Amino acid sequence: MKARHVYLLIPLFLLQALTVGAIVGTVFRTVDTAAQTRLWILDFMALADVLVLLVTARKLSRTEAEEAAANPVQLYMAARAQRHDVFNHLFVIRGLLQRSDFDRAITYMDELITDFKEVSDLLTLGKPVVGALIMNKAGQARAQGIDFKLTVRGNLTGLVVKETYLTKILGNILDNGMDAVQMAPEKKIELKISEEKNSYVFQVTDSGDGLTPRLRRHIFKPMFSTKGPGRGVGLAIARQLTDMCGGTIEVRLNPTTFSIIFPKLPL
Repeated sequence: MKARHVYLLIPLFLLQALTVGAIVGTVFRTVDTAAQTRLWILDFMALADVLVLLVTARKLSRTEAEEAAANPVQLYMAARAQRHDVFNHLFVIRGLLQRSDFDRAITYMDELITDFKEVSDLLTLGKPVVGALIMNKAGQARAQGIDFKLTVRGNLTGLVVKETYLTKILGNILDNGMDAVQMAPEKKIELKISEEKNSYVFQVTDSGDGLTPRLRRHIFKPMFSTKGPGRGVGLAIARQLTDMCGGTIEVRLNPTTFSIIFPKLPL
């Protein structure tokens, strides 16, 4: 596959931006100042997504771009699903505004602005396949009533780890977190991705019952699980792949937090 496949995402996000702009133009004069402000923010963020994607694609090294383009169908389907979701939200907003239900429209737009920011943060990662995985896991979590929060600081363009390994590692840790919060009074998962001075860090925190010191000592052993037979494989695979890629996984208690750390390699 060629690196240019990464650029296939740009027309999809441009169409999304144009649709947002069309809806803004349709209802703008009929709403109050607060709603107008939020409409402008939505329009700006939709256009910003296109620019961020273009800049990110240009910054990808040749190797990373080709690796990201190894499965263009996956990238296309992820972007198409995101566009479909945004269209649905925008039509809901237009309906609320046309009925002069401004309070509900403002609340809805605030939630949508948060979602737009999340997508923009993922586009700046420099790892499109990892971004697609996180979008998918966030959708799964929210469908289960889990409050999924994402924080991104920096980017991963310098991280020399195969994306297929990285998605398996992160996917298994996030799946573990979703399992852990199923019976919690407040179901929450927070994923923090940061570029530090000497490392790249993925931190997953969940609001589950937590781990005892004994469980922490055994949690990465194959087939060890508190969820019954046939489980306990995901964390073992995550640990094995992380070790293979030169990284480490640290576990902190109260609340349960998994930190996946990959050292920066010298230039």
